[in-house]
Amino acid sequence: MTRKQKQWFWGLIAAFVGAFFGSIDSGLALMLMHPTKFNLGIELKTTLETMLVLGGLVGLKTSAAYLKNAPVPPLNGETEFITKESTTTTMKDMLKLFTLVSLVLGAAYAARAGDVPSTPPPTVIKEKAFLANGTLEPYGTLSWEGLDGEARLGAGANVLFEVARGFSLWGFGESDNTAHSVVDRSGLGIRYTGSLGKHVRGDAGVALGYGFETQAVFTRVATGLTLVLAQSKSFELAGRAAYAFDIDGDGKHGTATGRAFLGPTLTLKW
Repeated sequence: MTRKQKQWFWGLIAAFVGAFFGSIDSGLALMLMHPTKFNLGIELKTTLETMLVLGGLVGLKTSAAYLKNAPVPPLNGETEFITKESTTTTMKDMLKLFTLVSLVLGAAYAARAGDVPSTPPPTVIKEKAFLANGTLEPYGTLSWEGLDGEARLGAGANVLFEVARGFSLWGFGESDNTAHSVVDRSGLGIRYTGSLGKHVRGDAGVALGYGFETQAVFTRVATGLTLVLAQSKSFELAGRAAYAFDIDGDGKHGTATGRAFLGPTLTLKW
């Protein structure tokens, strides 16, 4: 291979390589125009792929421009086919072509990338526990058997677990001032609670219970008012007053017993 042929060959390689590495400018321009799409962080792969494609396309164009002036290498004895002046002009034209193509391709690719909607992050849905917002209600009671009988004092407690918005699973146990048993009656039912204001709630519930003193099944229908005294994200402290009717299932021990309740409530939220 003669010297002129080597010059032709290396000139072709230089045209392609020079334009190829010039794509770095296009990559920097894309990172400035669209830093969320093209960067050296999580989008490094996309940035490098874009620069590779731009470099390959521009390199082919500059190589084609070089071949336009020197389509074949010179044969032995032929004069040099490109003068110093024509070489300088050709390199200037190649530089202008490279700049123009880089800007056009970069803008087109950036516009195409901007049309693709970014995938939103997955929404994390926090599932609420089935038994939530446990509440303990210790209270004192005042009851009248048959609604007009002798009044008796007692104590008890309600335990509630919220199973749906406003609805709670309700259990209770009570004892009067008698010597028959520690727990005179207990039961299980459902209570609904609704807001009556910023710090006031009303509730109503129905439960099925059993009296250990009377050895009878009864139905309790209750309603109450709760006044919120303090609350945070994890707990709530309030006071509650309520009234209930205990209706005997078989009627052997009076048709109904009225009961008044008063006490604090503590709700734990999770």
